[in-house]
Amino acid sequence: MDTRIKVAVLREGIRATQPSRHASGKGGLESFHIFGLVELHCHESLQRLSGEREERALRGTMAADRRARFLASTVVQRIGLGEAARRAALAHDQYPSGNPYVMVVGVCDRVI
Repeated sequence: MDTRIKVAVLREGIRATQPSRHASGKGGLESFHIFGLVELHCHESLQRLSGEREERALRGTMAADRRARFLASTVVQRIGLGEAARRAALAHDQYPSGNPYVMVVGVCDRVI
């Protein structure tokens, strides 16, 4: 991929937006500024940076998952399988969707 970055166009775009960004007058981008930004976005080196950032985030998520699984295993060992099953049933009753961050909305027939 051979993308050429039009630095002068990008600098002009920054200059053109300063008045509106600082509430000191009118300013704005034109289509050639937008095309310059799109070309910059598609630059090979920026794509590599995005890939590295995604890899780092995935590694962090996987490490957090390992810690959570270890903690859950430790709790189950301490409280026993019977108590763990009882708590899981209570959690299921409280969160029928299976997700504590999703509310299951019911119909209320009570008039306030």
